[in-house]
Amino acid sequence: MKIRPAVMIAVMVLLAGNLAFAQPNPAAPAQPSSPPAGGAAVAPGTQPAAQPGTQPQQPAKPTGAPASPSGGSFLTGLLPIILIFVVFYFLLIMPQQRQRKKHTEMLAALKSGDRVIVLGGVHGIITRLRDNTMFVKIAENTEVEVDRSAVSHRIGGDQK
Repeated sequence: MKIRPAVMIAVMVLLAGNLAFAQPNPAAPAQPSSPPAGGAAVAPGTQPAAQPGTQPQQPAKPTGAPASPSGGSFLTGLLPIILIFVVFYFLLIMPQQRQRKKHTEMLAALKSGDRVIVLGGVHGIITRLRDNTMFVKIAENTEVEVDRSAVSHRIGGDQK
């Protein structure tokens, strides 16, 4: 089963986004998990009244300076971008480089008598070669001069 590159990229982006947002924020204040004893509502910024038989709560210490961001948060934010680049490289860039190299080698190996298909879809046989151009016989008494880079592929034994 062949996975399409677009599907793989979408999955990787979703996973990378989930990793970036799954980390707890250390600078966020802790939220109380239950209401104060006795069920009485407490106004913001005030301490609840001490219940008989309980320990009095310590007042919250104000922080003078905001907490410095940890080094991990920068790397956590950068990790999805790096992951996406790696996926793009392996799924898109590297195969395209291989294909370009294979095409360049094929163009360099062309010789007179090879059957080729030109980018326009014209089939023919190479009759003469020059540095950057070649003459392709496409019919009886019909020969056209085309650029070497206009050859799409060679028809022959190396085709799959």
